[in-house]
Amino acid sequence: MELVKLSGSIVYDKTTMLLIKNFNIFVCFRMLLMQPKQIIEVFKTKNGREVTIRVPDIGDVEGLINFINELVDEGAPILTNERQTYSSEIRYLADEIQKILDGKLIALVAVADNKIVAHAEIRKWSGRASHVGTLGIAVLKEFRNLGIGKELIRLLIELARS
Repeated sequence: MELVKLSGSIVYDKTTMLLIKNFNIFVCFRMLLMQPKQIIEVFKTKNGREVTIRVPDIGDVEGLINFINELVDEGAPILTNERQTYSSEIRYLADEIQKILDGKLIALVAVADNKIVAHAEIRKWSGRASHVGTLGIAVLKEFRNLGIGKELIRLLIELARS
């Protein structure tokens, strides 16, 4: 894949030190066949914590509910400001996993101490814009500035290129 152009916005909140990157990436997608729960990498953060980066799985529903609700409670600038329920999250996650299996989405979660601490994705557009993807990332407050977000973005781009 050849990275041609980046455009969009990066949101950084100085008070919460939250960095959310959500921008369009104009790319040629040749995604690897990714499988739920597939481990992509295990690495150590700047403070020595071990983090596993992997593809989300339907068994992550409780962890993802806790993750998104912690961001909502913090007032993080994410796409929702409402706490999520089990029924809403299980439907969302099942749809996401199907998109991963169909090659329309690259999604990763970062897990530390058996807790989902970050989520990142590149969502492929369709039709004439099928060479375009939207990148989104969120990291829990306690785990920011440790290199997790940077590593997730590096891996997403690497996976999109392969």
